[in-house]
Amino acid sequence: MMAGGLMVYDIGPDLFPRMKELMQKYADRKADVADISLVAVAEFHGIKTVFSLDRRDFSAYRPKHCRHFEILP
Repeated sequence: MMAGGLMVYDIGPDLFPRMKELMQKYADRKADVADISLVAVAEFHGIKTVFSLDRRDFSAYRPKHCRHFEILP
């Protein structure tokens, strides 16, 4: 669904295994569910650009579909 220029996605159970995998992979960063769900949704939909004020963590995440995220702002 489109809401104010942003795409809003539901996180279904099909993403839970990948989210668990990501939580384990980035346990040393104390990744939270919000970050991990964004990574999983981005991978699922092939999204390479994310909006986050958490540059430190998102610079460290390595999604499967690209080398790194383009982080806005």
